Amino acid sequence: MELGNTWSLEEALSGDYDGVYIADGHGALWDISTDPHIGKLLYRCLIDETPVAMVGHGVAALATLYKLRQQDMQGLRVTCFTDTEEALLKRHHEVPFSLKEQLTGFGADVNQAIIPFSPHMEVDGIFITGQNPASSAMTARALTGRLELAHAN
Repeated sequence: MELGNTWSLEEALSGDYDGVYIADGHGALWDISTDPHIGKLLYRCLIDETPVAMVGHGVAALATLYKLRQQDMQGLRVTCFTDTEEALLKRHHEVPFSLKEQLTGFGADVNQAIIPFSPHMEVDGIFITGQNPASSAMTARALTGRLELAHAN
């Protein structure tokens, strides 16, 4: 059974990937944003020019890259789950930090849809970011498009 043999993040670092997809979920603000293995994985993706797609709270993975390598994010165009969306879900008092504020603090240029919960995506270099769950399909299509293009060459 494949699920019985899943790799830990530490084991996954030795793998060779065509692409990485990090899903949405509030839990990312607590675990993905602080896991140094995620930072190492993203750093390797930068070196190898491996595309990385992240959606919603999953964009918190960029925090580990910044903390691990003090990776310059000046002007990096991204999107993420918005403070307004958190407030509309009545979660803004429960989350440990504002993802937009943190990314902006790292120097990223955070762009978001005007209407909450609307699909929105940003692409910059290897990073493909989707704002919220409504952006999941477009973000996955952008990643698969990159992978198909890479395999065609």
